[in-house]
Amino acid sequence: LILGTGGASKAAEWVLKKHGCQITFVSRKPASENTVSWDDLNKSSISGFELIINTTPLGMHPNIDEYPPLPYDTAEKKHTFFDLIYNPAETAFLRKAKGRGCKVINGLYMLEQQAEKAWETWNTDEQITP
Repeated sequence: LILGTGGASKAAEWVLKKHGCQITFVSRKPASENTVSWDDLNKSSISGFELIINTTPLGMHPNIDEYPPLPYDTAEKKHTFFDLIYNPAETAFLRKAKGRGCKVINGLYMLEQQAEKAWETWNTDEQITP
């Protein structure tokens, strides 16, 4: 379940599709068959997914008390909550999930991997062809 439909959600979608995952987006304005609105989220819409990824800016510094409007009370230990945000290290989104016994991951590792790839791209002797 990918929260948000902006640019970061497309990166998450690409990786998940590469691994054969079923994907559903959550958006303010659902525009496709695999997208639901925030208002439509309920226990059944969350229980069908093991991974819930926040690609929205909700909870990012300085608005650290914000979080996506999910039915957190239905989260279970089988769920993994991944927040692309890395500042703060533990967002309200992750705290709420952690409080339900879910596995939580912040976006620091993703940031590190992006930086490493950028370093390789800009510091290689190979010619980059368009």
